[in-house]
Amino acid sequence: MKDDEYEKLIQKKEWSDLEDFWASVKSGTTSQDWAVGKALEYFVIRAFELAGFSVSYPYLIPLDRTLSAASRKTMEQIDGLASKDGLTLLIECKDEAKTNIEAIYKLYSQLQRRPPSTMGCLVFSGYLTDETLHLVNFLTPRRILLVDQNDLDFVAQSPKDFRNNIFEKYLKLCKDGFIEVPSYSEYKVKT
Repeated sequence: MKDDEYEKLIQKKEWSDLEDFWASVKSGTTSQDWAVGKALEYFVIRAFELAGFSVSYPYLIPLDRTLSAASRKTMEQIDGLASKDGLTLLIECKDEAKTNIEAIYKLYSQLQRRPPSTMGCLVFSGYLTDETLHLVNFLTPRRILLVDQNDLDFVAQSPKDFRNNIFEKYLKLCKDGFIEVPSYSEYKVKT
């Protein structure tokens, strides 16, 4: 399926549909229409959209814009962009059991090519490795919010709760100067 077809498919879903869709993403039981990783990407962007953010669904950045579209090579693929009330988030999604530090470095690198006010948002359906949890706050400046499966469960509650959760993470980073890392005390984390 092409990206514009995924976009049309997800835009049919309203807030009340997202709880079941998220459950199928978490359990890996989305329909065959969704390629691996695509369901999470489009679910996340749709959640931001329904929570009142202006969004861009996944898109490609060409390496050389002077070539014809058919001849262009891709420099990077962006999972999405969401913006509301002065907060602009470049979104990277990882739908894997464990997300390692490379995902943080990739997003951090993408942020270096954008205005300083652009924040990163790493959304992951599994867990961060211990290495990632420890190293994430060594990056400066700190411009990445972490959104894990517990945060995504807010989608099932209401758009307002989801939106407030994102803004609370941002304000906490601004206030404390540290990226809020997930607490896995209720989980058995393996690295």
